[in-house]
Amino acid sequence: MRHTLEQALTDAIQTAGIDCHGQALDLHAPNQSSHGDYATAIAFRLAKVMKQAPTQIAETFIQALQPAMATQATLSQINGFINITLTPSARLLHIEAKAEYPVTPRRILLEFVSANPTGPLHIGHGRWAVLGSCLANLLRAVGHRVDTENYINDAGNQIALFTASVAAAKAGEAIPEDGYHGAYIQTIANGNTDPVTHMLSQHESDLAAIGTHFDHWFREHTLHANTAIPDALAHLKTHCYTHDEAVWFKSTAFGDDKDRVLVKSDGSLTYFAVDIAYHWNKLHRDYDQLINIWGADHHGYVPRVSAAVQALQNGHTQTELTVLIGQLVSLVRDGEPVRMSKRSGDMIYFRDVIDDIGADATRFFLIHKSSDSHIELDLDLAHQKTAENPIFYIQYAHARICQLLQKVGDPPDVTIHQIADAYTEADRPLLQCLMHSTDTLLDAADAYAPHQLATYALELARHFHRFYETNPVLTSTGVQKAYRLWVIGQVQQTLQRVLGILGISAPTRM
Repeated sequence: MRHTLEQALTDAIQTAGIDCHGQALDLHAPNQSSHGDYATAIAFRLAKVMKQAPTQIAETFIQALQPAMATQATLSQINGFINITLTPSARLLHIEAKAEYPVTPRRILLEFVSANPTGPLHIGHGRWAVLGSCLANLLRAVGHRVDTENYINDAGNQIALFTASVAAAKAGEAIPEDGYHGAYIQTIANGNTDPVTHMLSQHESDLAAIGTHFDHWFREHTLHANTAIPDALAHLKTHCYTHDEAVWFKSTAFGDDKDRVLVKSDGSLTYFAVDIAYHWNKLHRDYDQLINIWGADHHGYVPRVSAAVQALQNGHTQTELTVLIGQLVSLVRDGEPVRMSKRSGDMIYFRDVIDDIGADATRFFLIHKSSDSHIELDLDLAHQKTAENPIFYIQYAHARICQLLQKVGDPPDVTIHQIADAYTEADRPLLQCLMHSTDTLLDAADAYAPHQLATYALELARHFHRFYETNPVLTSTGVQKAYRLWVIGQVQQTLQRVLGILGISAPTRM
């Protein structure tokens, strides 16, 4: 809707002969619904070049544009902002219109979770599982082609310690001090499956329980089994030098704060060297963009990987690298932090949370905040069947609509222009929320921020419940009934779409 209106206004501006000096309208939703459906601050951006007050510029725009917009909207000026209020018919038509996303489709490889297969997934891994799957759904929804990938660190010292720990437990011997000591080690030792295979199977099962599936599972050991690593390092040769018998990558030439070792003086590879080979492999798969989701402990790792990706492309970025860094998750029960897993006593396992509060609640509470914000997941709140529990409140809105529509049956056959006559100003917040759904999806995709959809779903549910309480459907008649049924039908469709992207069910009864 926003982009359609921007284009219509831009065309009208050009027809009126107004010089915007290269400034775009950049419409946005006002903070107060009473200020209209959209607003633009273009008058402020033009004030210096036009040498006029924003209020004066805004009035000039309004006088020129209002005739062209008369059938669709009313324009007004508030403190220099140009506010646009659509007519009821225009608002309903735009809500019902098929969503169009003005994006240039990209081929994207999205890597997330990528946990070492040396132990069960914890709640932090779970956050990235939910974030990654929601982001993949969101980017696909607006038109991008997305492949998802889980990078399995199944080579190196940690894997050696893990297998040695299982072997010691199987033999009844003491586990090495620097090995793995969780209760799960004994569980694996009691079986006959390869330890890494066992753990990967458990990871896949836990991820499936939360509705997260991958297109690719990339195993690190495949990089060591062929010439991938020496090939990648050879490609970086012109950006490397030898010092103290070690091979260094001159990453400072590409924005890093210091150069990095690739091959140690004893000839062994650093983890960074292996990661370069992995990204070299990614670059050969012809994606337009690589997106990595990493935990907060990888924050300092971003500049060196970004430098390597630039160098691998000879300083010419054909494939863009985007790294999303997230913060930690803590669990709370009875107002107190949950410090230990009920199974091992030494960590919080992701599957414990899923089994406790269910997949839908787990997904919502792990996606409702920005990835760079700490999450405190209240397990007691997640169990509540009250309006205080946001996921219950959202799903109840959808179920409430389904039950109502089942009672009412088919709506009357009337046009949008006819039902617009039943519109009242009290309905404006709900209709504006519906109208902004497409814009919200696009903005969230552009910002790689699926948490914005969780916020939107809660806002839409809140507006719907208020509308439902003050606009009875079963006792209404004629155009009024048709209008109210149309509105709640649009809410139902929008909730289904948003919850689907978040990977959360839309129940028909609760």
